[in-house]
Amino acid sequence: MIARTAIRPEWLAARYGLRLPVARAVVRDHSLRQWRRYGWLAPPTAALWLTSAAGDFGWVILPRGWGGLMVAAALLLLGLHLWLAQRAARVTIMAEAERLARDPIARSRE
Repeated sequence: MIARTAIRPEWLAARYGLRLPVARAVVRDHSLRQWRRYGWLAPPTAALWLTSAAGDFGWVILPRGWGGLMVAAALLLLGLHLWLAQRAARVTIMAEAERLARDPIARSRE
């Protein structure tokens, strides 16, 4: 299953004349690569979220209002991760699709 990305495989296949499985593979591979590239944002997000949850259960004593700030910061980091990964993936997906559309050897391997 392909996660929601900035570029839909159906549009990519129609725009560059690629077969749909090839377009899906390009979108999936490049999106996953960018998600892994920005994976360093996951530990701070999880730490903020878990610390906030621990404060809600009373396992950690947090100053008043910090739990909500931690949730907001975690959501901000999650949104930043999504935005950075999609922005970076869009460029590489378009470049790969254009290369596949122009390269007769790559098209014959489809």
